[in-house]
Amino acid sequence: MAKAKRRSPGVKGWVIQPLRATFRETMSALLKPETILYPYESKEERDELRKYFRGQHRIDWLKCIGCQLCSRVCPNDCITMEKVKVGEDYQEPSRSEMDEKKNVVLRPGVNIGRCLFCGNCSEYCPTGAWVHTSVVELADFSRDALVFTAEQLKIEGKPTKELKNRIEENPKLDEETCIGCKRCARECPTRCIVMIPGKKMRKDKPIENPKFDYSICIGCGTCAEICPSDSLTMEEI
Repeated sequence: MAKAKRRSPGVKGWVIQPLRATFRETMSALLKPETILYPYESKEERDELRKYFRGQHRIDWLKCIGCQLCSRVCPNDCITMEKVKVGEDYQEPSRSEMDEKKNVVLRPGVNIGRCLFCGNCSEYCPTGAWVHTSVVELADFSRDALVFTAEQLKIEGKPTKELKNRIEENPKLDEETCIGCKRCARECPTRCIVMIPGKKMRKDKPIENPKFDYSICIGCGTCAEICPSDSLTMEEI
């Protein structure tokens, strides 16, 4: 069978039809524009933000315990912990002082230029110190202006003693390799570690091993991270 000869679209297909479609779309856009006039529209015309919208970060300083968990779970590494000087009358709900004598605390700052607003920081925060506001006007003219310090994110709330282990992991000890250095107890942000005499001896004295109060452990992993003998590991609850 002879193949049917394919006809060329000609002037009508190459010129007239595209022009007609362009004219139709142009008139539709003029009569019924779809573009949102942000930020020039009135407040009544603005779209209503959803209940779980995540905007500008804020930190409740009296709930934050400086556990650094938010910086560990941040996928874009945009959270940095800052040492902040506070007054002698500053009250803490639990241990978050880097140095209690100097009244220095750890508080997070955020580079929103790198943040993807995934919400991990607020989701894994054991005290609910992270807050996402409805502020969306965050654009600026320089990258430096997108870096918010801990002081800029600070809000004053109410202290809380309720701690939640949202990581769902607890530290486990290998007593055979523990050297009793006590670093885990010193650095624990919730003071859930106490040192007790163990089975191993050093110079006729028992080596002290950490004992955990899992009711206030938040699974942050600080103890396992700083352990010099790798005696602590994090295991699922």
